[in-house]
Amino acid sequence: MPYETGFPGIHDENTVADSSVPRKQDSAVNRDYDVIALSPGVPLRGIVVFHGRIRPRRATSFLPEEEGIQALNGVVDPCDMAVTSENKEFIRFVIASHANFSFQVEGATPRVERGDLFEVTLPISYNGSDRGIQGTIPVNKKIKGKNPLVSLSDALACQSLQETFAEEDASSLGELSDGKWSELVNRAPYVSDSGVIIGTPPLTFLNIASYVTTEQEIWKGKIETDSSVQSALDKYWKVVGKSPWNATEDPWSAAFVSYIMTKVDPAFPKSVGHYYYASSAQASKGAWTLWDINKGNIKAQLGDILIQDKSTPESPTAGHGDVVYKIDGSTAYLTGGNLGNTMSTSLSVTLTSEGYYKSVGSYIIVLKKRGKVQGLTIA
Repeated sequence: MPYETGFPGIHDENTVADSSVPRKQDSAVNRDYDVIALSPGVPLRGIVVFHGRIRPRRATSFLPEEEGIQALNGVVDPCDMAVTSENKEFIRFVIASHANFSFQVEGATPRVERGDLFEVTLPISYNGSDRGIQGTIPVNKKIKGKNPLVSLSDALACQSLQETFAEEDASSLGELSDGKWSELVNRAPYVSDSGVIIGTPPLTFLNIASYVTTEQEIWKGKIETDSSVQSALDKYWKVVGKSPWNATEDPWSAAFVSYIMTKVDPAFPKSVGHYYYASSAQASKGAWTLWDINKGNIKAQLGDILIQDKSTPESPTAGHGDVVYKIDGSTAYLTGGNLGNTMSTSLSVTLTSEGYYKSVGSYIIVLKKRGKVQGLTIA
C-alpha cells in the first residue's frame, strides 16, 4: 500500500558522532534517518554541501516486496533499475530520497567523501522536495563507517533513475502524479519551519511601481476589447514573441507579467504561460528561484511573483501569476493582467510583523530573484 507519511522510520541510538554539531531531538513530528553521500563534498565558507540519499533505519510496511526491503536495508542499490522498474511507488520513494545536504563543524571545514554516512532529522511529512542547489538540508552529525554499495557507478545510477522518470509522461505514473503544478511544488527546495527565504533583487526592481502605474493609467475603466488598449496588449505579446493574437481568445496574464518583469529584469524567463516561466525559475534561469509559499518564512520583496494553480484535466498547466509592486506595513500589493478582462492593482496579501508572507489565499508558489535560505551562500 502507498506510504502516507513521507519517510516512516525509527530512531536508532547505535550511532557515533564525528562532529560537534548538536543532534536535533525527536518529537511526534520529526524522525531521524541515515543519509548516504553520493558525491564528494564542496566546501563553502565552512559549510560542506553534498548530494546524498535518505534511507530509513528499518524496512517499512509500504514496501512488502522482498527487493524493496533489501534496498532499504542496504543489501542492494535501490537506484538499480532492475530493482525499481516494477514498483512505481518505490520509484517515487527513491527519487524523493535524493537531496542536497549541508554539513558543518564548528571551527573547521569538514571533509565529505562518497559513501560517508550521516544522520538527519526530518518532519514525517517530508516529501522529497529538495533536489536543486537553491536549498540544502542540514545533517545532524557524521556516522562512523561507510556504505559499501556507493561507488561512482552507483551515484550515476541514481542520476539515471531520476532523469529517466522525470522525462516520462506523467500519465504513465498514474496516481503518483498530482498534476504539473504539484510537481513544481514538490521539487521546490526543502525549507525547515524556522528557515528564512530572502532574495537579492537588483535596484531596478524599485521601478516596478512606476511601470505598473503607467499601465494602470492605460487600463483605467477599460477592458481587453476596448480599442484604446490594443496597443498595450500588443506590446505585452511582443515581449513573449506571440503574433498574431486575439484579445478575447488568448489569455494574456503571463504576457503581462513578462512585460512588467522584463522592464526591470531583461533576464526574466518570459513566457506566454505562467507554468513555463515558473519551470524556468525552478531551473534557475535568469537567477530566478521557485519556492513553496507555504514552507518556511518567506520575506516579501518587490518583484516577487505569486502563482495560483488554475489547472484542469484539459489544461494541466493553467495558472495565474501576480507581481508584488508595493509593500506597505503588513500588506503586499500585487498587480496582474487578464483579471475580469482588465489589469488589476487591487490584489493584496497580508504579512507578519517581520515582513514574511502570512495569509496568501490560493497562491501556492512564489518566485524570487536570487532567492536563498538565509545564512547559506550557495551559488
